[in-house]
Amino acid sequence: VLRATGRVPGFAQRSGNFLSIAPPFGPRVSQLAALPQRQTPLLMAEATHREVELKLVLPKNAQLVSDLPQVIVRDAERTVQVHDSSRHGELTLSRIVDLPAGRVKPKDYPQFLDFARHADEALSQSLRVQLR
Repeated sequence: VLRATGRVPGFAQRSGNFLSIAPPFGPRVSQLAALPQRQTPLLMAEATHREVELKLVLPKNAQLVSDLPQVIVRDAERTVQVHDSSRHGELTLSRIVDLPAGRVKPKDYPQFLDFARHADEALSQSLRVQLR
């Protein structure tokens, strides 16, 4: 478990009166699905379990524009969850990635490939904040 508090002035990208926030620290699940198809099983020798909860204090004049993602992506026992929330000027980015060790059979690989792509989309979706 790693807990830290810090100030990061350049965390969000500003464009006019908007801030675009790209969630950091997210793993790329699609790295496991680099091939378009497989002839042999994909071996996932090590389990991956990562939980990231990042609380951001927004500027006082900020208003969240984009919808907060609430996504669960599943493939067999593998899951990726995104449960972001906003309350009283604080934005909480919450991500859980659970990829147990195991094998993906060649016949199951297209479904795993789809899972990996949807997982990456959910984990990397940017949020937009408007400055008033």
